[in-house]
Amino acid sequence: MTRNENVYSFASKLEELLAKKIEVCDLNTVGRNLTKPDAYIQYSHVLSIGDPESQEPAHLYHPERKVLRLEFADINRFVSKYMGNETESPDLPQKVQVEQAIAFLREFLAAPSTGALLIHCFAGISRSTAMALIACYLLHGDEAKARKQLYTIRPQAIPNSW
Repeated sequence: MTRNENVYSFASKLEELLAKKIEVCDLNTVGRNLTKPDAYIQYSHVLSIGDPESQEPAHLYHPERKVLRLEFADINRFVSKYMGNETESPDLPQKVQVEQAIAFLREFLAAPSTGALLIHCFAGISRSTAMALIACYLLHGDEAKARKQLYTIRPQAIPNSW
């Protein structure tokens, strides 16, 4: 392969990656989004984040869609529940859950699918935007670009830093 062919190949791959669509929403919106007639085409991947033992959103699963459901508390709930308690809470995201999320996000970014990634939590502000920030970082490999894309996707984002 010549240098020009390598540059063209890299540029094509970069364009393909940048075309990947990432959406972040709250629990109420995810229900509406997943009940659209073409939702299984529109969203190829869904990362669903809920409180421990919370009910999953309706229409989450579809044979044509990859889904990862994680359950852990929002940091605000954790602080109010465990303030002053020195023990670690099982309600916070565990390392294995973060690893599962990263593997899922990498799978989405590597997939040839034209569908979008939909990430949601209860409010669509902290847990889901933290995961979206990870996806943006995996896409760009640069923190500043990842933050810029996150705030373009979800201007009200306040990503948890766990």
